[in-house]
Order: sequence, then structure tokens, then C-alpha cells
Amino acid sequence: MAKTPGIFFTKTQLKKWLRDLTQPRAELDGLPICPFLARYENQVHLAQNKDPERLCRHFADVKDIFRLEACLVYGFSMTWNNMEKMVTRLNRDLKSRDVCCFMMHPDGDESVLPVEYNLPVPILIIQRISTLQAAKKQLSKTNYYKHYK
Repeated sequence: MAKTPGIFFTKTQLKKWLRDLTQPRAELDGLPICPFLARYENQVHLAQNKDPERLCRHFADVKDIFRLEACLVYGFSMTWNNMEKMVTRLNRDLKSRDVCCFMMHPDGDESVLPVEYNLPVPILIIQRISTLQAAKKQLSKTNYYKHYK
């Protein structure tokens, strides 16, 4: 049964969720879910948009101009299956432009995070691959990845 998306989801709610991701957690051996988010918070754009694919392609064009590390897109309606297909297509098309995408969806059975996704709306996370790889290299020296599937 599909969950009903929240009609009145706001940027303030998204900011609160992001702040929660930066808090150390006992179940992650004292590490936050997103250890680098606080460092880059001024370079992460939050965008309410009804066409996440178009916005993702635009991010690839403007990320260097505006010195953006990531963009979180919300405010669109899309099934889990359609979103998965879109993310696969975007990752294929934008890899050479240093861009990758992740999806968070209330109808998903698994999360890329080691905690349950509890937002009522889908979110597209767009990031620079190079920044992600540098963070992974640093985190591989810790016990961070033992908590991920």
C-alpha cells in the first residue's frame, strides 16, 4: 500500500530533517548519519520543484558557477518505480559531469541511510561525485561503513 505524500511539506521540515542527519548517534558509534553535511551546509541548495530531472540536469550546468556541492529536490510527486528509473537514467547521463543522484522515497523498502526514512515525500539528492569520493575515502578509515548494507 502506497503511503500518502504530505501535502504541506515545507523547506523548514526539510531543514530539520537535515539537521537530524548531522547529529551524532549512539547506534552509529557516535557518528552522524551524514558526517560531512554540516561542513557543506552553505553549499547545499534546497529546491522545491515539480520537475526533479530537469533540475538535476540544471545542477550539472551551474554547480561550478554557484560553488554548490549538492541539491535536495522536494515538492514533486512520483512513484517509487518511476523515481528509480529516473535516478538510473540521470546517474548514467551525468556521471561524466561529476554528478550523481540518490533517491529517498516513502514507499521504498530500503534506505541508503542506516536509519528508516520517515519523511512523507520523495526527495532527490543530487551531489558532486568528486566530493562524495573524497568523503568516502576519509570515512573508510573509520568504522562508519560497518553500519551500511
